Amino acid sequence: MQPFHILLGAQGYPIIITLKDSNMIVIGKLFKHDGFGNIHLKEVTIMSKIYSHRYSTSKYFIRGTAVETIRLSQHSVKSVRENNRYHMIRARNASE
Repeated sequence: MQPFHILLGAQGYPIIITLKDSNMIVIGKLFKHDGFGNIHLKEVTIMSKIYSHRYSTSKYFIRGTAVETIRLSQHSVKSVRENNRYHMIRARNASE
């Protein structure tokens, strides 16, 4: 399963993104993403790993090259698995 397929199932769910080279953690709901790894979030909280600073904003854009890690909720991963099973069964039935 490719990483971008997992993000399709996470749309609308909260995700946690750690950014490279900035010691920042971004928490928000995934709004959309593209094939380059760029991510658009809504209802975002930005926190520093080192300092106790915390910022909030309604929308936030993260360039794909700045992403170190992405953590997803179990519910979003489960919805991706169910969606993949549905499409596999549908494709199998169509070929018969």
